[in-house]
Amino acid sequence: MAKRNVGGQNLALNMKSTKFELSSKSLMLHSYIWTKEDLLKNSLQLLDSSWPLEPMRLLGVRMSNLRTVDEIKKDKSLNDFFGGKLTK
Repeated sequence: MAKRNVGGQNLALNMKSTKFELSSKSLMLHSYIWTKEDLLKNSLQLLDSSWPLEPMRLLGVRMSNLRTVDEIKKDKSLNDFFGGKLTK
C-alpha cells in the first residue's frame, strides 16, 4: 500500500477451510493505515479474534475505503488545525 501511496480504513480477513467453507471478519479502523507494520498488526488482531480455526486452505487480507496518503495527511492537518471538530 505504501508503494502505491494509498491507505485504507476498512480491513477484512477472508478464510477458506479445507472443507471449502468461507468465512470473513472485518474491522473498521479509527484512522487510515498504509504501512505494512500497521497492516500486519491489525490483520493479526483479526486472526486472533477468529481463533481457534479449523485447518485453512486460503487466507486473504483485503483493504477497502482507500484514499491517497496525501489526502489522508491533508485531512489530518485540517482536523488538527480546527481542534478535531471536523467530521468525515
